[in-house]
Amino acid sequence: MTSKSRTHTIIGLLLLIALVIGACDSQITDPETSIHNKATEQIVEGAPAFEDQLGDGCLRWRDSEDFSAFRKTADQPDWPTCKEVREQRKQKIETTFNALKALYRATTTNSSEWLTNRGWDTTNVPTSMEAFNDWYGLTVVGGDLTGLTLDIWIDLTEPLPPEIGNLTNLTRLQLAYGLTGPIPPEIGNLTNLLHLDIDLGSNQPWEPIPAWIGNLTNLRSLYLNWVNLANPIPKEIGNLTNLTRLGLGGSLCISKEIGNLTNLTHLSQWSSIQCTIPKEIGNLTNLTRLQLAHVLTGPIPKEIGNLTNLTHLHLRGFGRSGNLEGPIPKEIGNLINLTVLKLDGIYGNGGLTGLIPKEIGNLTNLTYFHLNQNQLTGELPQGLVGATKMEDLRFQENAGLCAPANTEFQTWLNGISTVNGPTCSN
Repeated sequence: MTSKSRTHTIIGLLLLIALVIGACDSQITDPETSIHNKATEQIVEGAPAFEDQLGDGCLRWRDSEDFSAFRKTADQPDWPTCKEVREQRKQKIETTFNALKALYRATTTNSSEWLTNRGWDTTNVPTSMEAFNDWYGLTVVGGDLTGLTLDIWIDLTEPLPPEIGNLTNLTRLQLAYGLTGPIPPEIGNLTNLLHLDIDLGSNQPWEPIPAWIGNLTNLRSLYLNWVNLANPIPKEIGNLTNLTRLGLGGSLCISKEIGNLTNLTHLSQWSSIQCTIPKEIGNLTNLTRLQLAHVLTGPIPKEIGNLTNLTHLHLRGFGRSGNLEGPIPKEIGNLINLTVLKLDGIYGNGGLTGLIPKEIGNLTNLTYFHLNQNQLTGELPQGLVGATKMEDLRFQENAGLCAPANTEFQTWLNGISTVNGPTCSN
């Protein structure tokens, strides 16, 4: 055999040995690889894809050594089996159904009815959470009931059932009109709520704001109407530091704790009892809209001048015992973004007094400016002529307040669509 032939033979033998070793290696079972391959086979069989099933939190096999090993290699020792997932889903559906059934029964009595109950089948338990999307007023997202919006009731005689507190995935709860109290404390369990709107209705006994409201620290908007100040607004409302919108109505007043809610952009409140404006309102520097109405008494705090993002400011007293008092603080002139300023009172029942501060002339973005039915005197500030977008100016029924008679001011007045108020005599 020549040297060249021997070389070819050796190369051939080496290649044959490599193939044999590779074939042997392919028969060696690596535990982790085998588990993943087996997992893939079992999951893909009759299913969309491996990752989809994992995202759903469900593996096809149940209690096996392979499953236990796979959970460890996947760093998911608590990954549920399909059986466990099915049981969890069934329990969620039943809990949701029972809570909604209790709610429906409590709000459909001989003396009350829903205007529409489309889809509300309280006899048969749905087979999936998604089926609740067909029930009027309900929203299901990602397999969770996240929205319950029912503003359709009248003359209810039963309070809301405590089972409503079991709907712990709710992010929006809106219940109105004509509810009867007390508001169940179990609503305080709904700590995922972002939006809460409850209207007891004017024909029902007013209820105090409960202390559990402070548990709902994820709230972004809160509207409570026809509630009662049997006790002061609970200090716990100051816990709701994520609030951006707050609306309160009934027999209540805002308290100093309002100053903690520094993310508020909208604040509205009306009351049937005498209320003063707390100076802490000046902490709410993100406010763009502020409306406080009905039985307002006392002065406008100078701290209101800190609210330089305001575009709408409406402070008004109503009724025999409600009217703001004292002068308009010059600090209001800091609110240069205002487009609407309404400081109306009740004629013949006190009201704001003194001269209009010249700083009001800084408010050149005003389109609506109302000062009706106060005890204001003197001339409107000449600087108002800079408010070239003014559409509605009202200042009648005061104690001598009038518009300057000079040509510049009168020309400006003539360009305004609505003007109610006298001109000063020369």
